[in-house]
Amino acid sequence: MGRYDVLVPGGTYTVTLTFAERPEIRPGERVFGVRLQGKPVLEHLDLARDHRQPPAKFIFRGVDDPEGHILIDFVRERGEPAIAAIEIEGTTKVGSTPYARRINCGGSAMGDFEADQLAGSPRPPDDRAMPVGDFYRDFATANFGAGPAPAIGPILAAIDGVKLPRPANWIDGPGDILRNPDPWSTVARAYDFVGQLEQLRGTVRGAANLDRFDYWLNQFRGLRLMGELGCTAAALDQAVNACRSQSDPEARRQGAETRALPLRIHLAELWTQLMRVEVAGVSSPGELGTIANLEQRSRRHQQLLGKDDEALVTMLRHPLPAAAAPAGTYAGPPRIVVPSVRTSASAGESIALKVILVAAQPPLGAELWWRPAGSRDYQRAPLHPVDRWVYTVTLPAPAPSSPIIEYHIAAQLDGQKERWPISDRGMDQTVVMLEPGI
Repeated sequence: MGRYDVLVPGGTYTVTLTFAERPEIRPGERVFGVRLQGKPVLEHLDLARDHRQPPAKFIFRGVDDPEGHILIDFVRERGEPAIAAIEIEGTTKVGSTPYARRINCGGSAMGDFEADQLAGSPRPPDDRAMPVGDFYRDFATANFGAGPAPAIGPILAAIDGVKLPRPANWIDGPGDILRNPDPWSTVARAYDFVGQLEQLRGTVRGAANLDRFDYWLNQFRGLRLMGELGCTAAALDQAVNACRSQSDPEARRQGAETRALPLRIHLAELWTQLMRVEVAGVSSPGELGTIANLEQRSRRHQQLLGKDDEALVTMLRHPLPAAAAPAGTYAGPPRIVVPSVRTSASAGESIALKVILVAAQPPLGAELWWRPAGSRDYQRAPLHPVDRWVYTVTLPAPAPSSPIIEYHIAAQLDGQKERWPISDRGMDQTVVMLEPGI
């Protein structure tokens, strides 16, 4: 046992640590210390000698947690450290709301205590009260076409509700990818449905159907990558702790080089893949927020990638290689994204459109094409760059005599002609002018 990293909202807490020793352990067989938020709070703790009965409780008040983590580290002196329960009670920084977590360390849920996050812990057997097969078959028909719907519908129904894996959690904000102690080789089976959907992609016909299918496929690919990231991060923690336990510096270095470093590099590769998949699935401000949450919460706040970097560099005796950093360039499919789509305008109102052109190379010929509904000829306006992939253009106000405007965005991205909205029949987005007073 090396550390408990308990996610809680930022605030001030009272932390109670409960220890209970097994009857067969003799004095001196298990001796350890404890650090709380990086500071030593218990030293030379010998439960068999000093706290056989009743279980020992140590209470620490006024524990500040500005970043959303209560860190409990165990300093091994002899034998393996052990703890029975952790109780955290206090008030959140935002909203001054009472908050508490109680963990039955090493065990299942009991009373007010939640189960420990241990390898192989089962999920609660909850389910919906009504069948959903017909709903998802109709959903697949409407979104992806009648041909593949009979195969896609049952896959979606099988992951409905609590059956969908949950590799991330909301603490005092979204996007915290959970470190999962289970090996990815075991956890990956819960994401088999993603591979099943990938195999059906070739059966989807029509550009619009395929665009909608790819949206959902990328959401599920991102979910699977979060699951693998959580397992890999936990495996890296375990590898670093195993290297730390080696008394011989050369053995520590070799363990870090052969076991921990490959996991750290794989974490960076997985993060690169996750960002590419998330960008490929963006269509709204909410999905842009998902990317921001992952970067702010998991990568920065939780230090999903870099938590063990300092210890790893010390054991390796050299800096981390360039491969340990996620890629800084985009290598996914080129896309045109209009995050906020307006469908109506007040009389005389022009609409400023924000357009995101996702590509590895600068776009060519990026233009707004628009016309009054019923007109044959389009008028064009160039998109104006704002920063990086972001552009803006103004859609003129509809005239009272032609209160409906049709428009689309066209550009050449990475050598391909792209159009938004995607349509098999060249359909445009429409804006309707509202009557005065509405």
